[in-house]
Formats: sequence, structure tokens, C-alpha cells
Amino acid sequence: MLFAISVTVVSSTAELALTRAKGLAIGVAYGLSWGLQRAVDADFHEIAFAVPLMAVVMRQLYLRRWNRAAWWSLPLLLVKEDMGLTVAAVGVLLLFNRRWQSGALLVSGGVAAVSLTVYRIIPWFAVDHHYAYFSNLPGGSATHAHIGSMLLGLIWPAVKWRTLGWIFGLTGLLCLRSPLVLMAVPTLAWRFSSDNTAYWGTAWHYNAVLMPVVFLAAVDAVVRMDKARWEWARSYARQAAPLMVGVAVAISVGMSLTLSELADPATYPSGPQVAALRAADRLIPDGASVETGNPQLAALASRCTVFWPGGDPVGPQYITLDLSWWSPGMTPVAYAEMAHRGTVYQQIFNEQQVVVLRRVS
Repeated sequence: MLFAISVTVVSSTAELALTRAKGLAIGVAYGLSWGLQRAVDADFHEIAFAVPLMAVVMRQLYLRRWNRAAWWSLPLLLVKEDMGLTVAAVGVLLLFNRRWQSGALLVSGGVAAVSLTVYRIIPWFAVDHHYAYFSNLPGGSATHAHIGSMLLGLIWPAVKWRTLGWIFGLTGLLCLRSPLVLMAVPTLAWRFSSDNTAYWGTAWHYNAVLMPVVFLAAVDAVVRMDKARWEWARSYARQAAPLMVGVAVAISVGMSLTLSELADPATYPSGPQVAALRAADRLIPDGASVETGNPQLAALASRCTVFWPGGDPVGPQYITLDLSWWSPGMTPVAYAEMAHRGTVYQQIFNEQQVVVLRRVS
């Protein structure tokens, strides 16, 4: 639903800037873009809230409605800790357009929000009162971060260049013609400067928030290039909408994303393993504390107190393991009693690599 809202924003903005047909075409290309499709395939993540907000912010920036862009960017601070850097980027664009007061407030407020969140708010809730993701920095912590490694990490290894090619190539590189593409810099910077290789590529949900940026930057670029002095540039801009649709479909199919998997029966799993997962869920009573991972975490969260593995310092009443998704490398009981010292667990279910443990003391 959140992604669908963003599609309407991107499509209507493109229609306003170009024509209705081109607006619909760009909306289709955006909706089928691999960044959104990867996020759909990866299940729900809080970044889904940032996608429609980013689409609206980009719309206001394109329309040069600076105050509206500033106000719409503020809810991004409630989505995820790195979004403060994106808010600061909005402020930078406002400063470039001589909106000195609002721009300065967004830059300082965005940076302050990031600092407050990672140094105070998240550590206050954490078991060890520490922001765990500092360990992803080169050096293993914020105080021992290797600045040189972080700077080198912005451009190396080569997988990062490939990711940039997939991101900007979606629009036939048109988005690079617009200054609005600078809104992608904060997200790419924190991802590429990290030691976590999962952030560098095209998997999971990490690129979803960049899709509104590159598509609406491309719309801005088409308008700019339509007034260019060179005929080749004007001709390229006129073909941009069908080009983006073709590229989006080709990449999505080539990556075996949700688009191409809709007709595959394996996309809708059933059978013994799924039946075992559901049977395991039924063993957990309402209100119990349970430690689990994907995919059972989402299924149990509505009726139990659910912890990601290692998140309950006392020791949950139940632990469920899907060994086909993640195996601890030892017996389930040994893992549970090692992870929660001083507790004793009994295995009460084991079918199709799905295990349920109950704390007995």
C-alpha cells in the first residue's frame, strides 16, 4: 500500500511535468523498478514508510515548493535513524536555492537528529545501552572508525560501481542530469562506507528509498534536456518514458524479481515445511515470550512478546528455530542454553527442520 501511494505521487508528478501518457509510463516503470520489487520480495521493513514520504519530498523539490519540501521531509526523522542525513540533504538543496533559514535549520536539525538517535535514543532502549550498528564501521566502533577505509569504501570494491549502474541505469542515466539526484547521496554514503557487505549490492530492501529519487530526478532532467541546445539531447529526452519502462521490465525479469515470479507456483509456498511452521506457531500460547526469526517473527508478533535471537536477556519462555533458514551449528537445546546462561530448555517439536523449545527452568 505504501509503495502504491508512492507510485501515484511519481506518476502524477511526471504527468504534470510532461504528458499524461508519459506520466503513466514513468509510473509503470517506477512501480516495476527493481529497487521496489526487491523490497517487496524481502517482506516488510520500516523503510516502506520512507518511500512515499521521499516521493512527496522529491515532488515538492521539483516544483520548487521549498517550504513544503522542508515540512514533508521532517516525518522522515521518525522512520529510521539514517533519514536525518536525507533531511540534511534537503536542507543543502534549499541552501543552493537561497533558502538560507529553512536550509540551515534542516541541515543542522537533520544532523542533530541522527546524533540524538544513535547516541541516546536507541542505546536507551537497547539491552547493552549501545548502538549495535557502529560495529559495521571500519574499525568496529564509532571511536575507532578508520576514516581512510571509510573514504575508500565509497568507491571500492567494484560491486559498489555495479550497484550504482543498476540504480542510475534504471533511468538511462537521465537522473544524473538533475541536481535532485543529490538526494541519493546520504543513503549511498552510509551504505558504501560500512563494512557490512549486505549494504553494497542490489539485494533486500536497501535500494527502495532511492527509487523515488532517481525517477523524479529523471523527470526533472527530461524537462531540462527538452530545452537543450543539442538536438540529440532533446531527442533522447523525448524517448525517456518508454526507455524507462523497457529498462525497468528487463531488469526486473532479469533479476528474477517478484514480477517474473508471480506466475511461478513456488512463489506461494505450501506443503510439509509450511505446515510444520504453522503447527509450531500453534504451540506458542498467547502472551508468551518467544525468541524467533523470519518468517515466524511476524506471524507471532500480534499475540506474543517476540524477540529477535539474543534480544531477551532473561531467557524467553519459548524459542523457535527454522533450521532451513538459519542453523546455529549445534543442537537447538545447546544453542538455547548457551545463548541464555542459567536456563534449561526442552525440545517439544521437531518437524521438517522446524524446532520449538520450551524453557523448563
